[in-house]
Amino acid sequence: MKRLIDGFLEKTESVVSLSGKRVLEIGCGEGGRSVKIAERCLELVAIEPDPAHILVAKEHHLRPNISYELGRAESLQFGDEAFDIAFFTLSLHHVPREEMKRALQEAARVTKRGGFVLCLEPAQEGSFFEGELLFGAGDGDERIAKAKAYLTLLEESSSLGLMEVAELFDETIFALESTQDFSQVMHPKKNLDRLESFLEKEKFKLNAWRRLNIYKKR
Repeated sequence: MKRLIDGFLEKTESVVSLSGKRVLEIGCGEGGRSVKIAERCLELVAIEPDPAHILVAKEHHLRPNISYELGRAESLQFGDEAFDIAFFTLSLHHVPREEMKRALQEAARVTKRGGFVLCLEPAQEGSFFEGELLFGAGDGDERIAKAKAYLTLLEESSSLGLMEVAELFDETIFALESTQDFSQVMHPKKNLDRLESFLEKEKFKLNAWRRLNIYKKR
């Protein structure tokens, strides 16, 4: 599975420049997005709670200005105002629901005054999302977690000293080589007899909408 189109950084930089900035990426996964962010900023510290993902990131997605570290969003091991930008990359909805406010609070704490807290989250539209639901694939049904993450942003950001600057949307398009490609990456668990016809109908291209919320720290 390959990303054909993924313009979240262009959308980000239409509002906030990463150039010359020290950036914290919260929830870097295996580093696929990290290298793209690092190409645009001065320094990137990328944290992830899964040790296996950190190992993959260090092996396949290293750059001189990236530091990969184990860490959790709800208990950041950095000093106050240590970064110009804190960036949740498809990760806030993975934080335990009762800890989402704390994660946002921590991101605000480590961001400088006048800096930015960015939150890229999966929306609930697109054939990629439909495939997750229909086949129990990928991370499965995350509708409640996604809704809670968005609600946390809407309800808690102002009380944490964060002023909303923009809400933008971006479309990611994935290309698949075959049904087997989908299965190897997404690990479908149900309705497998319908998988091939679904992918053929979509011409082996799946789209996923993302929402980008940008906040400035007062």
